[in-house]
Amino acid sequence: SVAKGFGGRPVLTDLSFTVARGEIVGFIGPNGSGKTTTVRLLNGVLDPDAGEIRVGGYDPRADGEAVRRMSGVLTESAGLYLSMTGRQNLRFFAELYGVDDPGRPDALLAAFGLDDAADRKVGAYSTGMKKRLGLAKAMLHRPEILFLDEPTNGLDPEGIRMVLGYIRSLNEQEGTTVLICSHLLQQLEL
Repeated sequence: SVAKGFGGRPVLTDLSFTVARGEIVGFIGPNGSGKTTTVRLLNGVLDPDAGEIRVGGYDPRADGEAVRRMSGVLTESAGLYLSMTGRQNLRFFAELYGVDDPGRPDALLAAFGLDDAADRKVGAYSTGMKKRLGLAKAMLHRPEILFLDEPTNGLDPEGIRMVLGYIRSLNEQEGTTVLICSHLLQQLEL
């Protein structure tokens, strides 16, 4: 089991779970319950204070790069460049991630209903559009595992259906394993 604290205050104690390949798992809890900390531990961004973690057979502490290559992450701040267009963002990150399919950014823009906004600066996007673009960014390199931290925050009901529907179809078609963190159980009932 894993433990993690900050400044002497425990955030996670005795955390233990297993997710099988190809599963969609909801990690549900109120804000401040350690969901984001757990995602950061799984990606090797943070080290646990105690315990051992394995992601796809790798230890994120020792093999963080391998874990990050096989996983896609969507956090509250998607790490998008607001002064660049949606298309420029996806092309930039596709190059950074070594994506060898030049049509992948445009295919994802279409899949998330962002074709019409593709050449607008991301700073002018609505919250929902930024969230969908962030999810597209996380999926550029066709990850085996998706870590989604509050992927439906700020989305209207149609945006929620679109995002969850795309996650479901990605799981069904490509067998992607998905861990979704949320404080809203009813939104995640896929």
